[in-house]
Amino acid sequence: MTSRVGGLLTYDTLRSSIPAELTMPRDTQNIARLRSYLNLKARVHASDGRVFLGTFVCTDKERNVILAHTEEFSGQEKRQVGLVMIPGKHLVKIEIEDLETSDEYT
Repeated sequence: MTSRVGGLLTYDTLRSSIPAELTMPRDTQNIARLRSYLNLKARVHASDGRVFLGTFVCTDKERNVILAHTEEFSGQEKRQVGLVMIPGKHLVKIEIEDLETSDEYT
């Protein structure tokens, strides 16, 4: 779609003017699914038994996960940890869900 907004070229206009071989490949189905989870609440289970509850903001090829506004649960203890990176080698399970309806970690 080619259009101008306030005299500026839009992303679609610019993208269509770039040769196909120079543009980024389309996301795979798995990457698109991961991208849809960005900024949603996530519960991450670590190999040492801790559970982190926060906003999913990033991951990488090594499966490292970054959560923002995070709470850490260890046994019956709960603490606010803020921005946290969980190394991929310590991931056991990641859940993306509507935590408003879950009272397991409150």
